[in-house]
Amino acid sequence: MKQFIVLSAFAATSVFAASPVLTKVTSNGPVSPFYQHRTTCKVFANKIEITHQAGGVTAVTSTPVTLSNNVEKLIGEASTGKITHGKPPVGGPVTTWSANHSARGGIAEVALKAEGGVITQNDSESVHPLVNLLDLLCK
Repeated sequence: MKQFIVLSAFAATSVFAASPVLTKVTSNGPVSPFYQHRTTCKVFANKIEITHQAGGVTAVTSTPVTLSNNVEKLIGEASTGKITHGKPPVGGPVTTWSANHSARGGIAEVALKAEGGVITQNDSESVHPLVNLLDLLCK
C-alpha cells in the first residue's frame, strides 16, 4: 500500500526534478560484504525512494511526495553554514544527511550532518528542520 505525504506545492520547474533534494544514508560501517547493510533514502521533488541493501540483496520502495517551496530556501541557507568535522571513533555505523543546492547552473551537495564513524556538523539553523524532515520521511 502506497502512502501519500503532502507538504504543499513544490516548484515543478525546480532544478531538482531529476536529482534528489535531500538524502539520508545509514550503514553499519566497514564490515564484510556478507554482513553489510545500508539504507539510502532519497527525497525528490515528487517522490521518496528508499533502497535497502543487505548482504548483496537489494529492495527499493518509492512513495509519492510533494514538498513545500520553503525546502529550497532552507537548503540555500544551509549551504552558507560553516562545516566542522569532529574526530570520530574508528569504524562503526555511519549516518549522513545531505541536500542538493543549485549553484552556478549545476547542483552542489551540502553536508547537513553526519554521525557515527564520521562526525560532521553544519552550523546553519536551517539544518535542523531539514534533518528532522529526513528523519520523518526516511523511516
